[in-house]
Order: sequence, then structure tokens, then C-alpha cells
Amino acid sequence: MPYALFTNGEQISKAYRSREEVWKKAEEAGLVVDLPADEEKNKPKQVLDEGYHIQSCQPDETDNRPATTTDADSGPARQRHSSSAR
Repeated sequence: MPYALFTNGEQISKAYRSREEVWKKAEEAGLVVDLPADEEKNKPKQVLDEGYHIQSCQPDETDNRPATTTDADSGPARQRHSSSAR
């Protein structure tokens, strides 16, 4: 089941295969904050910034490609798709 980052009810990241992948991307984007140290573990607890959460989502269209399609075959289609989104 794919997961993505959401805020205000909207998906703001692409779909990833696991919660851990989404968490890593959120960290890279600076959306993870440290809470005061947990007494048991003696280190800060990390959470997503206020208003952000990870939840399951529909797979991205590119994830539904047939297994026989190569990146070279799908390159122009991706460019056309991303160009039309702009």
C-alpha cells in the first residue's frame, strides 16, 4: 500500500511504497521537528511539523505501468504529462 505526505486534506508528495520513505523525504524537506527529550530514551522525539501527516493513498499513475515498460519507453510520456501539469 502506498503512502504520501498530506496537509490540509491534500496530498503534497508523490506516493511512496512505505511510511519510512515518506518520513525520510519529510526529513529532507525540513518538515520533521524535535520534541523535548523522552525521559526513557533520553533523546528528543521526532515528529512531523504541525499540520502534516502521513497516510495511505492511491498509487501514482507511473506506478501502474506494465512491468515490461522500460524507462526509455516511458520517458516522453512522462515529459508530456509533467509539461501539461504546469
